[in-house]
Amino acid sequence: MTTMLNARANTRPQCSHTFTGSKRHTRVAMRVVACFALLICDLIPSKVHAQTQVIHLPDNSAITLIGWSYGTYHELTSGKETLHANIQPPLRPARNEIASCETTENALVFWIKRSGAAAKVDNISVHLAWVREHVRIADENGHEIAPLLADWRMNRTENPSRLKDDPIALSAFPRRGRFVILRVYTGVPAKVLGEFRIPNPVRNLLPPFTAPRFPITLKSGNVGLTVGAVQQARPQNFLKIGGSGSTGGDLPETPVGYVAAPGESGRRQANVQLSYRGKPSNHWRLTWLNSEMWDASGNHYQPFSVGGSDDKLWYLAPNIGEPVRVRIAAVQKPDEAFAPERVWSIPGVPVPALGAAIQLDKSTNLDDVDMNLVGIAGAGVKQIGNVPLWSVPDGYAAVVLHVTYGIRPEILLRVNDDHGAPILYSDPSLPPNFPAQQHPMWLPHGGNIGEHIGDFIYLVKLPNKCHKIDLAFAHNRVRLFELVLPVSLP
Repeated sequence: MTTMLNARANTRPQCSHTFTGSKRHTRVAMRVVACFALLICDLIPSKVHAQTQVIHLPDNSAITLIGWSYGTYHELTSGKETLHANIQPPLRPARNEIASCETTENALVFWIKRSGAAAKVDNISVHLAWVREHVRIADENGHEIAPLLADWRMNRTENPSRLKDDPIALSAFPRRGRFVILRVYTGVPAKVLGEFRIPNPVRNLLPPFTAPRFPITLKSGNVGLTVGAVQQARPQNFLKIGGSGSTGGDLPETPVGYVAAPGESGRRQANVQLSYRGKPSNHWRLTWLNSEMWDASGNHYQPFSVGGSDDKLWYLAPNIGEPVRVRIAAVQKPDEAFAPERVWSIPGVPVPALGAAIQLDKSTNLDDVDMNLVGIAGAGVKQIGNVPLWSVPDGYAAVVLHVTYGIRPEILLRVNDDHGAPILYSDPSLPPNFPAQQHPMWLPHGGNIGEHIGDFIYLVKLPNKCHKIDLAFAHNRVRLFELVLPVSLP
């Protein structure tokens, strides 16, 4: 029988009733008891569900569902069958605890145990890759989505050998049905090997969002966004038939020997027109920055599920049978001129030697965004101040900017050498002989970016015999738009 786990989450409200001995009150009591019995049946797995808790894999090994929970703290404890109690993380593991984990948001966690050859999978990266490739999450109403994994931290016990795998922590799943079903597939095209079925701990029957009639025009400050009719978009990711391997890109058709990856059937797009002060403008574009997607049942989807360009909006519609609400941003194109009050110029920044770093600690504020130029690091440096850099590639310097903000901005950087010539942008991940872009541009950034604070890291390709560089940071303020989009197409 599946062991249900302790988890810290919001429980159902409890009501108490006092009854007298009258027939009327007796009938009321019977109705209440009947409703309570139906509620309990919704939560407790039946014997049929217990019979489907082992899935046999093609290599003659098996995976077994040994427990599940919903909340932010998840404790797998032998012998306990509490669905979700409001418990705090203990100071130390209980004696009968097998494992526990914490999620950054309310999540549904499946604990599985591997046996046979599959028990060798005791590596987090291998485990997550296996989940993304072989697992799908469904309900009994025909809705099925690829797993959307929650951010989680594993708490290892003194005896981790008792558990041969990490949990499957889900941030989104079909919430309208009575059950949540975890299906395991194999091969391309996919074949169902088996499923785990549990009662839905947070069944939501609130009314779904309603998509508007298109086209629709939205405004954010002095920027407008007109969205046309939503259409099916071509797949972007493909899996190789009968073997391992994948490919992707905006291809005119599915490559021979490949099939569309899971979830690609939900790719949607719409033509858009951006305007500025009421007139069509080619100086703006949509971006995934600050993008969000959620549904009325309580699911929040990954930020990269929504994106756009100067003439398209696209999104990956989950197969949940109802519209989704999206938030997407528009920003000024980086080759446009920025107003002087939105640019921070720092001339004469020295170029560090190989393996060296220079801490600068210069600060300013642009449009309510606080910026601190931490410093610049040469090739081979792995950290400057408290900011990890992994390792700066040969021929590059890393410029580190610490930023505090309300809404995440796009902070762009332009660089000139010590002769005043602009430095062309090149990507260190591309081959060495790959040509740099033939015009100066505002460099994009990477780094450790949080909700309201981040370290923006810019890799600058240094010309030969360059001793100083001029930096100019621009705050490309975002304009946010929000609308409801359909999942199903007519």
